Amino acid sequence: MVGNEILNQIQTIRDLKMVKIYPLFEGETPLMGLMVYYADKTMNYCSADRYFPALLDRIAMVYEEEAETGEIIVDDLTKRILGEANEFCRDDLLARLPEYEENDDPEFLPKGFTHVYVMPIVTYVMKAMYGRKDGKIQFDDFVQQWFEKGILSGVIDDRRQRYPYRISLTAGDVYDVTVCNVLKPGNVLKVNVSFGMSGIAATYYDQYYCYQGTLRIDVRGDKMTFSHVMKDQDQAAIEIHQELEEAPWGAPTECVRRLTAGENAEWKASMIPWGGYVYKAVADGKTYLVYSNDGLGITISRGVCVKKLSIQGGEDTLFGQFAFRFYEREDVTELRFLDMEYPRSARYAAEYADRCYVRKLEYAGE
Repeated sequence: MVGNEILNQIQTIRDLKMVKIYPLFEGETPLMGLMVYYADKTMNYCSADRYFPALLDRIAMVYEEEAETGEIIVDDLTKRILGEANEFCRDDLLARLPEYEENDDPEFLPKGFTHVYVMPIVTYVMKAMYGRKDGKIQFDDFVQQWFEKGILSGVIDDRRQRYPYRISLTAGDVYDVTVCNVLKPGNVLKVNVSFGMSGIAATYYDQYYCYQGTLRIDVRGDKMTFSHVMKDQDQAAIEIHQELEEAPWGAPTECVRRLTAGENAEWKASMIPWGGYVYKAVADGKTYLVYSNDGLGITISRGVCVKKLSIQGGEDTLFGQFAFRFYEREDVTELRFLDMEYPRSARYAAEYADRCYVRKLEYAGE
């Protein structure tokens, strides 16, 4: 309840008097602090606090709205960082795909395709669990899927097994997956998957054997890394920490490149352990990340553009500019803009999140 009260308070901040962004623990990779004085109240959090992203998100929006008409006290560092946070330009985003137009009747319903990029993570976890108990499991390529419900089918020692599952989208790009009959009839595996500005993260546990673990693809540094830690009855069962091998080829699809860093940008590409690719490019001071999967004769690319806000010597704070998902099939291409986790451009969230675009008829045959 206290947490909700704080978030509600943040969302009502207006009438800014002073904003100060400052370093904490100078000389030791300082954290970013954010102090706000507004309407005779104050609020102060640092980048290690759980409420910092929501506060930065709100202050960036209100500062942009009130800076021209109000007298807000800021120093040069604060002014620079808030200016960088508000760099999103709607005209620039639309100009990248002039042949697309908004469509209120999308061809692809997201619930019908979540399994293409979520279930490979789940089957990776299940293979690891079966490797500890019953040996190797081989999953069928075909998945029985109806929107967010389906059945996985696999073979263990010539025995065919069926695993009913359900996927639920909780918020943003966070998914809860429930799989039945894992390792034994009736046993339930729970997996939580999130696609974010700094990578892909998943946590999981099962009810009977008490396996629990975490998976992470981290794209924040110069090298993209993968980690997998599994515990069996609180004892370490699997512990993997490694760099993802960089593919000597590869970039996202042409449509994705045009929307993001441009067709001529240099991309780093790495294959994800459970299949698919992660791509990364830097252009015009922004970082572009794309996760791509193929299935059902379709390529699904989930992308995000972020701005790195930093104070000298400190860790970067990621500020979202825009996020999207491309559905590309031989006969149709569809673009859907997504809502983003905090902190992100309020202008983008208000004008683009949840909107869908398709190619105009005059370009459809190209």
